[in-house]
Amino acid sequence: MPSVVIVGAGVIGTMSAYELARAGWKVTLLDRKAVGQECSRGNCGYVCPSHVLPLAVPGALWGTMKTLFSRNSPLKVRPGFALANLGWFLSFARRCNKADMLASATGIQDLLVSSRTLYDELLEREGFDVEWDTHGLLFVYHTAKAFEHYHETDDLLTKQFNTRATRYDRDELAKLEPTLKPGAASGAYLYRGDAQLRPEVLMKQLRVKLVELGVTIYEDSTMTGFERDAAGNIVGVRCGEVVHTADRVVLAMGAWTAKMQAELGVKLPIIPGKGYSLTMPRPTPCPTYPMIFEEN
Repeated sequence: MPSVVIVGAGVIGTMSAYELARAGWKVTLLDRKAVGQECSRGNCGYVCPSHVLPLAVPGALWGTMKTLFSRNSPLKVRPGFALANLGWFLSFARRCNKADMLASATGIQDLLVSSRTLYDELLEREGFDVEWDTHGLLFVYHTAKAFEHYHETDDLLTKQFNTRATRYDRDELAKLEPTLKPGAASGAYLYRGDAQLRPEVLMKQLRVKLVELGVTIYEDSTMTGFERDAAGNIVGVRCGEVVHTADRVVLAMGAWTAKMQAELGVKLPIIPGKGYSLTMPRPTPCPTYPMIFEEN
């Protein structure tokens, strides 16, 4: 039986462990915390083929600069951090053009569309109860100017990526999503192919399933380096004094992967970001659709 050590027990690491265990591999899963307790627990749970375009799009740099200096901005970058990662920011700036945007979007779409299909298959196969919602996702716009401007993006997604939204003007939107304040939105675009789930619930149920499949899980186990053979090939990972050997090693550490680039001998253009989420009781009335307010 082939063996594998997977470092990182977020959604990518656990899904990798799930598929490899089903394929007959002996799987060991490691994480510096508990399974699914970092980014994979606190995100929005969107599974969204509509999110085709990368962050680096034409005009993104100027828009970001304006945002940085606005009051109550959702984005902050400390000057020292920006200087320390100047190469990354310059590389980002160089890619804020249409050709690079479309090239990136092609790869992103392949991932998003396959993910949407795989979630459908996973939830049907395992019967996980994760509040899987396939109503779609609403992009809501306060101002008429922003609402009309997004039509260009929707037209691009339709023609280039066959990802079409249904457009709702102010009156139609009020009927579709009555929980929005009257007159607060000029319109919205609904992407019916998008879905959402409860990420923390998914991670809990995945952990139970991995144990059933015979996956060995080590939580609170921080990777400190690689174990190599005489030829320099990686044959396992070290967690302090403990060594976990295997035929293959999978790194699914997210932003922490960059800490291993010296030992890997490659440069990984990954820098961490910090996001925030708020979990609250379901309100009454409750919105029917998940919504994104891009102007904010």
